[in-house]
Amino acid sequence: MLTNINISNLSILKYSDLKIKSGMTAITGETGSGKSIFLQALNLSLGHRHDSSIIRDNKKPAVITASFEIEKLKNIIEWLKDNDLIDDMNCILRRVIYSNGKSKSYINDYPVTLKKLKKLGEKLINIHGQNSHNDILCKEKQLYFVDHFANNKDILKSFQYYYSKLNEIEKDILIKLEIKKNNDSKKELLQFQLLELKELSLKKSDYEHFEKQYNSLSNADILSDTLYQVTSNINSESDGIVKTLQQLKKKLCEIMHLNNSVQNSISMLEDSIINLQEIDNELSSQAQNIVSDNTLLQELENKISKIISLSRKYNTTPNTLYNKIEDIETELYRLENCDEEISHLEQKKMALKKIVNEKADLLTERRKKSLLLFSKEINKKLKHVNLENAIFKVDITSKKAISESGNDCISFLMTTNDKSNFTDLKSISGGELSRVALVIMATCASKFKMPTIVFDEIDTGISGKTARKVGNLLHQIGTETQLICVTHLPQVASFADTQLFVEKHSDNYINVKTHIIELSKEERINEVARLLGGEYVTKASKANAIELLAHQIN
Repeated sequence: MLTNINISNLSILKYSDLKIKSGMTAITGETGSGKSIFLQALNLSLGHRHDSSIIRDNKKPAVITASFEIEKLKNIIEWLKDNDLIDDMNCILRRVIYSNGKSKSYINDYPVTLKKLKKLGEKLINIHGQNSHNDILCKEKQLYFVDHFANNKDILKSFQYYYSKLNEIEKDILIKLEIKKNNDSKKELLQFQLLELKELSLKKSDYEHFEKQYNSLSNADILSDTLYQVTSNINSESDGIVKTLQQLKKKLCEIMHLNNSVQNSISMLEDSIINLQEIDNELSSQAQNIVSDNTLLQELENKISKIISLSRKYNTTPNTLYNKIEDIETELYRLENCDEEISHLEQKKMALKKIVNEKADLLTERRKKSLLLFSKEINKKLKHVNLENAIFKVDITSKKAISESGNDCISFLMTTNDKSNFTDLKSISGGELSRVALVIMATCASKFKMPTIVFDEIDTGISGKTARKVGNLLHQIGTETQLICVTHLPQVASFADTQLFVEKHSDNYINVKTHIIELSKEERINEVARLLGGEYVTKASKANAIELLAHQIN
């Protein structure tokens, strides 16, 4: 449940640090005092969108921090653990809003996205605004209440899982059928492309080999001439390098008896002569192997040209053109096996459809079983909100086709007296509708497993005896879960376990400030008296207030 909310620099509220207690809390105050600021702050802490105009002082950000007690909330603890946000059983939501329109969100001081903050917020607090009672007119919302009352959460989740899988399979089948429809023309094109590529008889590394071979053949004359020139210079009988070195060696040998130190130089010359003779042999051998084949050269040129041309056509490189053959063969295989794939998908569809129908039937059975008790509980509570002669019932019919919510269409029907016919809730008055909506929410409160429920003036349009009964009903909800109620009715406020008061001050109507405080027992008497009698508290209104609060202040 919500234990504390700290608000600073928000709208006309400079600072407030509120401790929120369990049970029912009423928030009251004069019209225009800023009661909506509390709900605005709460909404912002839960990840709702904002407007930078809500900042009181643009020089610093607005900061809202909401703290929750989660020790008994296993689903919240699991969610925090799954998202690596757990911090010693704490759950603190913080929102920082800047004047430039940007904001930052935190869970337990970990930075998070606004989407994640909102997802957690939806699990912690359920806020019902002034027009929330109109939601009860929506058929899907009516089904939502029935499912919560019947504890259908797990079976509905399981049904929706398989229903989603069935939809996916059906989409896949439609795609495959569309592919099959265009298969013939596509297969013909792919077969032509495969034939065109296979005519090359291309292997994985052929292009590199062709390039090397082509470069060698196209430069055969240059290579042959160059090698001939080098070998001639090495081994010429008249002026070759070997001949010259041999002569130099001979001269050194002639003087060796005069200077024995030239022996090392003679040896080096001998080594050089041997190395040059080996180079000559190697280059001569290479020269003999060079073949000039214009026919082969032309063939290679044609192959390389064809590979480059097809590479451009198929939007690939010459070195990876071979992979295109594999891609086309794979696509052809897929197309040729499309019928088999469709047959396999149809089998999966039939199996899933059976599961979906079984779970939809189970949902229908559980819903029908719960409706009698659901209607009985609501009719019992209608008498507590001054609708003694009203009778409520639920009509359940089958849909034309199963949807995400199952096979059932739910209609909430009502008659305001036992002599009139049952009609849709749209036919009853606004005041009656708000009370019916409240009764339905009260009936389902314990089933929602929502830690905190907030009502924003949902008691609008009622007064007197009816208001007293509505207050009592709200108090009953507060025994099931934490309830916060913004109200202008003294009868409702008097049933609260705790009462917060919103007060506005201004300095010469320029510097406007709002304060939110928890009222003491005596302060509650004065506030309830004000709600009863208007601006001025009289002895009579105070006496009435004491009477209304008797069950709380004793």
